[in-house]
Amino acid sequence: MKRFLIACLTAITVVGLAVTQQALAEIKIRVSDGVHTKTRNDLGTPGFAAFSGKIGYFDAKIEEGIGFPAIGSPSDPILDLTSVDLTSKTGGTLTVSLTETGFSGAAAEEFLTASPEFTSTAAQR
Repeated sequence: MKRFLIACLTAITVVGLAVTQQALAEIKIRVSDGVHTKTRNDLGTPGFAAFSGKIGYFDAKIEEGIGFPAIGSPSDPILDLTSVDLTSKTGGTLTVSLTETGFSGAAAEEFLTASPEFTSTAAQR
């Protein structure tokens, strides 16, 4: 009986740790013009973070990032970053980045080493 009780407590602990690990996963979208930086997270909508608004001389409309649990999983990471409309009267560089925590295993390590970085510079209109 004592071994059964220990096995049950161990199983509950393992399940509890797995649920806690998933609860700690967070996706963040960060938008920066090099001077001003704004960050949004997925606390209200797990797996989805979005930004719309002004940042410096830029007007950003719907920068969104999607990740786990909406797409992918901790062991099969997928991140999708979409930019719908960016405008600026003066031009410059705007950097939009998407990060997520909570990935695990070999697939996560491969994903981290293969993640590209994109930067685009807008010309003055």
